[in-house]
Amino acid sequence: MSKLIVNNVEMVKLQRGDKSIIRPMKDYKLNKKMYDFRGFKIYEAEVKTIKEEVKKPKRRSAKKD
Repeated sequence: MSKLIVNNVEMVKLQRGDKSIIRPMKDYKLNKKMYDFRGFKIYEAEVKTIKEEVKKPKRRSAKKD
């Protein structure tokens, strides 16, 4: 959950697709249904996991004479 504190007012960052907005937490709590109806969700930074590829040893072919 993304929360910011500016001038002693707790703020929350909301996101819908590519658009993101910052609103006071008090406003968000009062109008949560409307934000949900319009498709805004609390912004959570996506953590990208990188799979470590397991390298298999290459097979060596026998040389033919």
